[in-house]
Amino acid sequence: MSIANTSQLKKLITLIPAVLFAVASWPNNVQAATAPSCVNLRQSKQVIRLAPDKIVATATNNCSGTQRFRMIWAFAVDGSCISIPAGGSRTERRGILSPPSPTVSELRKC
Repeated sequence: MSIANTSQLKKLITLIPAVLFAVASWPNNVQAATAPSCVNLRQSKQVIRLAPDKIVATATNNCSGTQRFRMIWAFAVDGSCISIPAGGSRTERRGILSPPSPTVSELRKC
């Protein structure tokens, strides 16, 4: 996006304080919702010969309906938002390149 003249630039600059205030005033106690307890998480270490070991995380939906969530990993890239039907599961793997090992810290609704 290019700014054609200084008046457009001035308008843009006047918006910055309002945006900063909105971010700064966001409540500190707001937390993301976690997946319901009927979604079970199992994690294990997969040892691979001549390659880095992996942490394997499998989330199984034991709920009565479809659940939408993502795996939040500590020390690794988070998973994408997925929809899992009742009775379905999703497995994700992350390589262990050095300590600390990656682990799923949360199943977060999305």
